[in-house]
Amino acid sequence: MRRGAALTFVDPLAGEIGDFPLATLIERVEAADPDYWNAGAGGGLLYRGPVARDCTMAIYLVPGHGFHLVCDTDGEALAATLRGDSDGRAARTINVGGDPMRISLRQCLPIHAAAAAILYFAERGRRTPDHEWLPRD
Repeated sequence: MRRGAALTFVDPLAGEIGDFPLATLIERVEAADPDYWNAGAGGGLLYRGPVARDCTMAIYLVPGHGFHLVCDTDGEALAATLRGDSDGRAARTINVGGDPMRISLRQCLPIHAAAAAILYFAERGRRTPDHEWLPRD
């Protein structure tokens, strides 16, 4: 796996971890274990480059529906991935840091698509052009 800028991952259970191995993050996404993703903080936050710079991807698991990814990159509005096979009315609530967070199922990617979008972001610091990105529902 090619490595771009340094990655810092805010782990749902362990907090901020510098120089986080991308392969480990992808393994955790592919496992899609709710005991990991929905515990503690209730999601992860991946920084590409300096933590002070706005180049982040928030990663939330919606069990049974995939991952909700929210990207904040230099010069672009905060946006979430869009899945084309949902009408936008269906939603699920997950626990994020002790608070309920309602997520539209149309903004949940299947595991393999989420892993690819995370890899793209980690390597390039941009949203993948393979998906449509819209403001979070």
